[in-house]
Amino acid sequence: MANRSYLYSLNYNQCKLEKAIKKTISGVSESEYYIPLAYKILISQETQMCNSIIWDNKQKIALTGNLEKGKSKLFDFLETLKSKRLFDEKLLNEKIENTRVSLSKTEKYGLLEPGEIFDLENENIYDQNTRLYSNLKNIDIEIKSFYKAVLEIEEKLTSQKNYLKDLKDNNDFVGRILVKLFSKKKVPVKDNIRKLENNIAYYQQEKWNLLGIDQWKDHLYYNF
Repeated sequence: MANRSYLYSLNYNQCKLEKAIKKTISGVSESEYYIPLAYKILISQETQMCNSIIWDNKQKIALTGNLEKGKSKLFDFLETLKSKRLFDEKLLNEKIENTRVSLSKTEKYGLLEPGEIFDLENENIYDQNTRLYSNLKNIDIEIKSFYKAVLEIEEKLTSQKNYLKDLKDNNDFVGRILVKLFSKKKVPVKDNIRKLENNIAYYQQEKWNLLGIDQWKDHLYYNF
């Protein structure tokens, strides 16, 4: 199974022992290999480090926050994002509307479980979570990093789209040039076209993965 980050909705504060209430833990979203910006924004309000509900670890390797306030912060950010023209406008609007519907019945608290993602790195999970906690206290740091990453992807997309256009416009001539430049073997033009198209699709999806508003679901790998 791929390492994932998980986002849950809780009716209690995971940092407090509230034995009197019946605890409700609902899945919100999960993401393979990423901790999307949307997850971070959603738990960026009144953020606290807390114990995991997944890991048997006495250290505070999860994060909780006020999900109601986090949703307001997220939708404010998404309105700003629309003006940046970094995503397909129609598709972004559709995903924002779906996000409103998907998050309409969440509980007061959000819980982010980033442990599996941190476990991919050669660094203590608690230390990584502490650093993320510090960044979420000033969420603009994470937003700035997101914009930088998306702009870098946009540069790659532009390059791949230009190569693809030239290849289709000039066919074999440019195809032979690309083969000489990038390959030791002769590759048919159609294979180069397919590779470029796959690269473009990959980079476009990577932007959505970084944002994380297209993966809402209540049934996660770990359910409670």
